[in-house]
Amino acid sequence: MRLAEVRNNALNDHKAGIDAEFNSRWIDIDAAHTALKNATDAAFTRARTDCANGVDSQTVRANLHADLKVARQAFHDATKRTGAHHNIAKQHNQELKDAVHKTVEDYKATVAAAREELKAALGE
Repeated sequence: MRLAEVRNNALNDHKAGIDAEFNSRWIDIDAAHTALKNATDAAFTRARTDCANGVDSQTVRANLHADLKVARQAFHDATKRTGAHHNIAKQHNQELKDAVHKTVEDYKATVAAAREELKAALGE
């Protein structure tokens, strides 16, 4: 296999790994966003229901603020976990560098061996 083919295969594997990680990240962020929207809707629905049932306005306000704070914190925690994908991207980059370096070293060794074999065959 030629050096360019090996390099291209390594690059394609690297790109596929990075794409999979980032797609996973966006799926996680989308799920967190949906959960935030649902929690926010539930908080406002609860506030409307409490107002309709005659609950004290200060209590309704305090409950709404508490519910929204919990929803925002859950969103923050979920999106914070997706930041770990950055480390995975770094890992993929290092794996790519290692694969390319190994390929180049293997290629150089193969060329050197072929050169020595040719010299021996020509009697030099």
